[in-house]
Amino acid sequence: MTIARGAKVIFVNIDIDEAPANLDRDEGFHLWKEDAWEWIYDNQAKYDIDVISISLGNKEGKIEDDMRQNFWFNDWISKLRSSGVFIAAAMGNDGTNKNSYLTSHPDIFGVGSIDHEDRGGWRKTTKRIGWFSFTYSYWDDDYQSVKGQFSGWSDQALELGCSHEAVYCSSYGGSSETDPFKTDFVMPGNGVPVALDVPRDDNWVYATGTSISTPYLSAAALIAISAYNMGYHSKSGQYRDPSVNKLYDLLKWASSQNGILDQCLGYGYVDLVELYNEAYQRGYNDAPSYVPPPCTYCGVIK
Repeated sequence: MTIARGAKVIFVNIDIDEAPANLDRDEGFHLWKEDAWEWIYDNQAKYDIDVISISLGNKEGKIEDDMRQNFWFNDWISKLRSSGVFIAAAMGNDGTNKNSYLTSHPDIFGVGSIDHEDRGGWRKTTKRIGWFSFTYSYWDDDYQSVKGQFSGWSDQALELGCSHEAVYCSSYGGSSETDPFKTDFVMPGNGVPVALDVPRDDNWVYATGTSISTPYLSAAALIAISAYNMGYHSKSGQYRDPSVNKLYDLLKWASSQNGILDQCLGYGYVDLVELYNEAYQRGYNDAPSYVPPPCTYCGVIK
């Protein structure tokens, strides 16, 4: 994770029945069995697992339907939340507010996408003159997406079915803070450079999707955890992670919407500098004052 350098990343391989022929279908945990989640829970303390980042390609709702039918999934997610694990999941890329089972879980936080730079695109518009109307296209520098804004909600995206070839369409959730299915935060996810895991002349590509945004939020959460620990330690000489609720509040505090939920943006995108500084200060404020250990021999040595 380029914005949380030094973070330890553990990849949990998933065995998918319908995996492409070039992938090993027998490698990893089965997605619809509880062994993967059981392994994460059992090894949470051993590997100091603080954040889980999830992105699942969901063909025709199959993953959601299968997980919804497995009641154990809710149990493991609740257990992980109770043990202090922050779980972030991609909202999806179809440009709708269709209920997604993963991100509608109250203990899983949904991540949408924004752009990190200005882009242009062709836009269609219709003009009417008297009895006549005609449609024409023109170039709009800020049409497809604007830096720091939601990348969907465009006529062009709807016409193209949110095709990634022209415009990126982040999914979104409900408009109420009490709605478990909502976009909690947004992070960059349009034209983001990512490394490839296969050798080629150019080992970087520009990727698009909420699958790209979710690791950014996960990395932001790790930055907050690290800063909170440093602040806590500077005062008490001890280390302590913030609770999931405190971590969520920190991300919310450092986000662009100033605590106001937007249906598309959630609480907005996270300012990492503000996040770090606030997490450090809250860790310091929450820590008890350092008390030296009792003296086992307090005589004077001459």
